[in-house]
Amino acid sequence: VLTNLTHGSFFDEYLLVLIASIGAFALGSRAEATVVLILFEIGKIAGDIVLASTYQALPQQHDFMPEKATVVNMKGEQRLGELVLVHSGERVPIDGVVLRGDGTVDDSVLTGENVPMAVDKNTRVLAGSQYNGSLMLIRVISRYEDCAVRQIRRVQNAAAEHKAALENSAQRNAKRLVPVVIVIAVLAAALPPLFMPGSDITGWVYRGLTLLIACCPTALALAVPLAFVCGGGRLESEGVHMKGSEA
Repeated sequence: VLTNLTHGSFFDEYLLVLIASIGAFALGSRAEATVVLILFEIGKIAGDIVLASTYQALPQQHDFMPEKATVVNMKGEQRLGELVLVHSGERVPIDGVVLRGDGTVDDSVLTGENVPMAVDKNTRVLAGSQYNGSLMLIRVISRYEDCAVRQIRRVQNAAAEHKAALENSAQRNAKRLVPVVIVIAVLAAALPPLFMPGSDITGWVYRGLTLLIACCPTALALAVPLAFVCGGGRLESEGVHMKGSEA
């Protein structure tokens, strides 16, 4: 709660759980307060585990980009117009055009196409593609910073900062719901004892705290973004690249 307060976000599910837990301890219901905290933490841990497993399943750029390339000019640089040799079983180190050699390339990590593509002279090949065939000589047609795989990553990183309309709406509505729930819970705990003298005040306060937990928008605030992340991760693991959650 204190961390969110420093970022200007005070009304969230953490505040509801904090109020309910403190209230339960104050009423002597320590077991209930402990259960609430444990279940809430389990939910957060489960969400973190799902996110971590999703990101680990994504193909990373270093997984399919070779660390070395065989440059014909022996200067160790992959510049425009330079010639690069690619052996069978190696990954293409840079975008280029085939000058010699024939075989197939598997570029499923880039295009999602599972069927290897036949290549021969004048065929364009993309960095990161798995090549199988005779010794291939290619001419570099783009800098490493401008190759297709780097462009895909730049687009994905930029799009990750822009959330889908549904995702923004869910989080916005969750934040709006928190103060409403707090007001309703306070009224539920305070009004009945005022209009019904002699009623059990502790019981009504307990009901108000129960209302805080029952109306906590944790599922709304976590499930929607989690669904977008996992869905996008699943598509990318299959070679389908999306330009943000909105797509």
